[in-house]
Amino acid sequence: MKKIAISLLILLFSCVDAAWSDESKSETDSVKTKLKSGLEIEAYTTRTVDDAKGSINRLKNAFDGIANTYWLFSYSEQYKYAYEMDEADVSLVIKLPEPVYIKKIKINNGCKVANTARPTPGVATKIYVERRYMPEGTYPFGKMIELTDTIDEQIFSLENSSSWQELFRADRVVVHVYDIKSQKKSSNSDICISDIDFEYANQLTYKPTTSWSSLKNLILSGISYRNGKKWDAEEVLGDKNYLLDFLFYIVTGNEEASTLFDNYSPVSTSDSETVTFVFKPAIKEALNRRAAR
Repeated sequence: MKKIAISLLILLFSCVDAAWSDESKSETDSVKTKLKSGLEIEAYTTRTVDDAKGSINRLKNAFDGIANTYWLFSYSEQYKYAYEMDEADVSLVIKLPEPVYIKKIKINNGCKVANTARPTPGVATKIYVERRYMPEGTYPFGKMIELTDTIDEQIFSLENSSSWQELFRADRVVVHVYDIKSQKKSSNSDICISDIDFEYANQLTYKPTTSWSSLKNLILSGISYRNGKKWDAEEVLGDKNYLLDFLFYIVTGNEEASTLFDNYSPVSTSDSETVTFVFKPAIKEALNRRAAR
C-alpha cells in the first residue's frame, strides 16, 4: 500500500509540475496591422497573459504606436532557448506579407501600470532578434540585444554590412525574450512591452565593390586552375567581399552568376552546409520573389 501511495504522490506532483510548465502558454493571440513606420505586419504569439482585464493587454498593443498601452505576456525559463527550435515556442513571430530589408528594431520596453492588486510586471533585459528569409528559418544568424529598463524608445541596428544577410528580404522576424528582470522570484513571470516597430528599406542598399566582368574572370581562372567545373569560394575568391559581391549579382538576376553558383562546391564541411542549407534556399526564395514582382 505504501508503494502505491508513493506512486500516486509522484504522479500527482508530476501532473502539477506539467500544468505549471504549460501555464505560461495560452491560445494564439494575433494581430494584423500597419506600424507607424508604414510596415505592414501579421504577428502572433502564444504568450499573452489571459488575465481578468480581458483584451486590453493583448498583442495588438505592442504595435499601436502608443507608449501608454502595453502587451502583457509570460516568460518561462522552460522556453529560454526556444529560438533555436520551433517558432511555435518563441515569444513573438512577426510575418511580413511584403518581404523587406529590415534594418533596425525599435522597442519601448516595460510599461506604465496603474495601481492594481496585480504584481508589477517584469521587463525584458535581453532579447534575441532574427530576420528570417525562407520557410525553414535561418538560425543561428540572429542578434542578441541587451535592453535597458526604460519605457523610452530604444533603437538597435540589426545590420551587418559584411554579412550575406543584407542581400535578402526578410519575410518574418522572430523576437524572443531570453532574460528578464522581475520582482517575482520564480522561473515563470509576467512581463510587458509597450511598443515595437522597425526601420526598413524596400530596395537593396548593398553596393558591390567589384564589377561582374572582373569577378567572373577571377572565378573562371580559379576553376581553370582546379581543372574542373567545381570551385570553392575560399580558394578562388579569398576576400569575403568578393563572395558578397558574387551573391549580390545572383539575387539581382545575373544569369551567368547563377550558372556559376550551381558549381560552387565548398571544401570545408561548415561552408558546404551553409551553402546547402542557407545560401541556396535563400537565393531560390529571393529569385522566386523577384520573378513574382
